[in-house]
Amino acid sequence: MYLNNYQLIKLVLPFLFVASVLYFQQNITNYLQQTFPTVEQYPLNNINLKTRFYRDIENYIPKYEKSSIDFLNDQKQISWICENVLYHTANKQIKHKYQLKWRLSAVFAKYNTAIINSEIVHQGSHIKDAKIIKIKKNSVLIKTFEGLKWVYLFH
Repeated sequence: MYLNNYQLIKLVLPFLFVASVLYFQQNITNYLQQTFPTVEQYPLNNINLKTRFYRDIENYIPKYEKSSIDFLNDQKQISWICENVLYHTANKQIKHKYQLKWRLSAVFAKYNTAIINSEIVHQGSHIKDAKIIKIKKNSVLIKTFEGLKWVYLFH
């Protein structure tokens, strides 16, 4: 049984490849280390310190969340007090000094426009610290420091 050249190369090539890898092993490893640097090894005590630190942080997360929720609730309460108690108290004192009478002269409901106290106003505009909320055929809804108030035509 004789082998032709192709079969002989197929048979010998793996052995040649292994022999060349073994012969150039040091050169190949040096090249691979330069091309793909290895990961630095950390001492175990450093890793243990870091894991302990991260565990401590995880333990404090619920406390921080509760503190932040408490803070937000306090902020909501403070803003509610400012808006509903302090603001109304100050406005009641101002109300006696400065009480504006609203006179509606004309309404143009088609254009969301009205004339209040000789001023032309549109829905959403402001007049003397009051906001025009809604304009109807014969009335206008305004929001003042006293609250919502309907101003009627010819009243």
